[in-house]
Amino acid sequence: MSVMIDRYKQMMSLSQEETDEIKDDISVLDYTQKVRRVIVKEMTKDGLPADNETIGMVLNTLNSMDRTSLGRMKIGVEQSSVDNDSRIIDMANRLRDYDVKPSDRQISREELPDIDLSLIPASNFTQEQMKIGIIDTTAADFIARYEADNTPPIQSDDK
Repeated sequence: MSVMIDRYKQMMSLSQEETDEIKDDISVLDYTQKVRRVIVKEMTKDGLPADNETIGMVLNTLNSMDRTSLGRMKIGVEQSSVDNDSRIIDMANRLRDYDVKPSDRQISREELPDIDLSLIPASNFTQEQMKIGIIDTTAADFIARYEADNTPPIQSDDK
């Protein structure tokens, strides 16, 4: 195992160019993802490892890669949401800049279009349904009324 660790250290030693590239959080994530890919590739170059310790290391590395990728996706979605919110706020601000005032112009009945009332379906509301206001009822009354209105007909077993 120590030979493997020495090999990883050798493969992962930072050159001056790579050190110069790590300037912000994104480049750190990119670098660590690169290291993880190399580790997994090296550990699985001859197929899946046979010992449980190496399998655990591979799975932990892959899990870490997944979490990093999912975190980046989440950040991307959140950034999209922030961008959309910014656009909406910008549009609302531009609309607010318009000086809109109510019109003094009155619309006469003659200007309204004629509507063919036969195209509107007739309503079949009961007097009970058309009541407006607070109805004095209890939960038991409501359930009894609901069951009375929505009980399916009894089917006979005769076929």
